[in-house]
Amino acid sequence: MTNAIKFFLTLVFFQLTGYAQNKIDISIDYACFSSGDSLSRLELYYNLYPASRQITNRFEFVNACLAVVLNDTSNKQIFSKSYKIDSKIAEDSSVHRSLAGQLKYFVKPGKYILLAYLIDRNNTDVISDTSKLIVTVPAFNSREFFISGIELADQILESTDTTSLFYKNTFEVTPNPGLVYGTRLPVVFYYCELYNLMSNIGVSELKMETVIFDARNNPVLKKTILIPRMQDNIVQTGFMNVSKLSPGSYTFTIILVDSIKKIARVQSKKIFIYSPEKTFVRTSVIGEDDYMASEFGVYNEDELDEVFARSKYIAGREEIQKWDKLAGAEAKRKFLYSFWLARDKTPETKINEYKNEYFRRVAYSNEKFTALKKKGWLTDRGRIYILYGEPSEIERFPNEVDKKPYEIWNYNQIEGGVIFVFANLAGFSDYMLLHSTMRGEPRDENWMQRIQIL
Repeated sequence: MTNAIKFFLTLVFFQLTGYAQNKIDISIDYACFSSGDSLSRLELYYNLYPASRQITNRFEFVNACLAVVLNDTSNKQIFSKSYKIDSKIAEDSSVHRSLAGQLKYFVKPGKYILLAYLIDRNNTDVISDTSKLIVTVPAFNSREFFISGIELADQILESTDTTSLFYKNTFEVTPNPGLVYGTRLPVVFYYCELYNLMSNIGVSELKMETVIFDARNNPVLKKTILIPRMQDNIVQTGFMNVSKLSPGSYTFTIILVDSIKKIARVQSKKIFIYSPEKTFVRTSVIGEDDYMASEFGVYNEDELDEVFARSKYIAGREEIQKWDKLAGAEAKRKFLYSFWLARDKTPETKINEYKNEYFRRVAYSNEKFTALKKKGWLTDRGRIYILYGEPSEIERFPNEVDKKPYEIWNYNQIEGGVIFVFANLAGFSDYMLLHSTMRGEPRDENWMQRIQIL
């Protein structure tokens, strides 16, 4: 799994779709800090979600093994370490139940490939999840001011509990390695360290700008503060409220500037905004990377496959064949973005009304037509509703003595008037399409004989 989809998004998506996630997932992130010598401190943040499949006495038990491998760019292994994760999380009414953690390493400056493998020890036959990061560890130059890496967090609280896993310089910093914010997490908290402020002084105060850029590099949120150069090294924390931002991909950036010396230091990190109750808004200018600003920019590959599966009712044969040949989340995000953009019947507006209506019908089908373990959108009634919308009239016959329950859907506005006949042949509320007068749909003039109770 890539780092684009995270614990919150995973939970909300699978709740909405009814998809059953039967393994532990992992999200990872990192930040680098000065250690005061030739090595830099590399902090790895992780979050396990869903936590486990075992629930006992209102607790979810985690029983996993996390392996971390760090290689250089020539694929030479720097180290390989494994950690037993054996913990429990109270099962409450909260939407968010996960297990966050933090690991520290001291490494030489350079570029690395970090791999994380998660194994559910209740099912050791398969790797539950994997994550990969390209890690750049800087050398913190002692002759000029510098910014550490940025740790983005769920919350930051003042603390004196030095035994806490997340204690750092008088703060309790609870990391958000998923980097997803929105409805549940409307505030982006950040932690960073500023070094060597007393070196090479041009002005007595440095200007620090915290900026959030959209996918087209336009600033959408900005805060500016002045940092007095009274100490060599300081900790800087703060927050940005992103509750009003549209869903999509953004870049969280910290810029530290000496206006006299004309020296600037910049650190940035990609974040994702997800708000299921908001409609995604597209700007009027369509660029090459706009797909990353769409809702598809935060989906992982499994979710992208699920989205296209639900979209197949309107996909052409060539589109399905092309999808089957795609490899990786990046290619699938681009495909889905183009797929729905091509079907936008009102491109002059900022909202793809056609796509929104299509998935509203999918959600309605799941609510109304689900049968046993079969999702509503996979049923015959769900397919017809998704394709053609609300019928002009529905004739229901649930209790005829000599016939199985059946329904006749009338669409007066299609082809001069067509009907669809569904029947509950198996007795599990999964109404099968037996007959239709619409071109291209199954036709059986003797459908009445199939519903007779002998």
